[in-house]
Amino acid sequence: MAGAPGTLSKAAIIKGATWGTLAALTTNHRLPIKSATVDQRVEHVPNDIVSGYAERQASFLGNKRIEGSVVLVGDYRQGNLMDAIFLGEDGTPATVDISAYLHTMLWQPSPVGKFLSLGLDRGGAVVREFHSVKPTRRLVVSAAGGYLESTFDFVGRGITKGGSSSGWTYRYSPVNGGSKLILHRHGTWRFNAQSGGALGAGDKVYPVRFELEATRGLSPDWAQAGEMEEPLPGDFAEIVLRMTFYALDSTLATLFRDAYDANTLLKGDVVFVDTSGLLGSTTAYRQRAYYFPKLVVTECPEEIPGPGVVPFRVAMTAHAVDTAPTGFAAAHITALAEEQQTDYASDYLA
Repeated sequence: MAGAPGTLSKAAIIKGATWGTLAALTTNHRLPIKSATVDQRVEHVPNDIVSGYAERQASFLGNKRIEGSVVLVGDYRQGNLMDAIFLGEDGTPATVDISAYLHTMLWQPSPVGKFLSLGLDRGGAVVREFHSVKPTRRLVVSAAGGYLESTFDFVGRGITKGGSSSGWTYRYSPVNGGSKLILHRHGTWRFNAQSGGALGAGDKVYPVRFELEATRGLSPDWAQAGEMEEPLPGDFAEIVLRMTFYALDSTLATLFRDAYDANTLLKGDVVFVDTSGLLGSTTAYRQRAYYFPKLVVTECPEEIPGPGVVPFRVAMTAHAVDTAPTGFAAAHITALAEEQQTDYASDYLA
């Protein structure tokens, strides 16, 4: 029996308009993915009636929900809509140069009305269109020698089975060199005291692994006869930045361990820039940047694991401020501010 190869799978996304209603997936909505586990989960209510048999009688239908993850290979011009939906804001981008536009996405406390319709073609065997899915968590990871990767966790409502993916097309095809991957070697990491001067060349550090995990703390609402309403914040959101370094040295210890011991606040930025080709402009390159106006070091262990190089790792939580620290743009006061420089001239959420 012939199977459905993952290589023939497709995905498509579009910003949703009404929760629970599928938005049409068509031209420019196809999205290159690495993997996807989004599916409808059906709960069953056990039947506890004693009926004269050793086993329970058949269960009853309980709540239904859409749940799972989508993993994207980091690309400067793919998946931007997912980022904007998750952070909750984009806005009209600033024109940097001809064919170069800077999108500023600020972390919003309660992104109500920000969700997607998602389509998955599983290897040409079945097509599933999920009416409304909302990202609850995003994990961004990059490691030396590799590329940036983003994992989005979703919950949602509604499924249509048996549709067609023939009309799903890419805005930017990844075929024949069309991918513009965000590589770890494109990155620059800078950190210093939150109350200190602007970040500069002397504040660079060089992690071999970088993780940025943001969790929304959403709470599901089951008011509509077992179908999930749009989740709202039910707990604190959390943004955690983690880095692993090849080896401990005195500079890292002074910066991060001293801040950990004294509970001294830090600030930082992480900027990926692809200088291999201009954005069709004369001065601007593709860029992905993350800004953290206030960081608290929450983990910074010093260990001797054995005879080899002594590694070093640090974890920090990100927090909002009332006034941007020195060197930061005035708008960068949210716990996380993200900038994406691309050739897309419109608001991703428009």
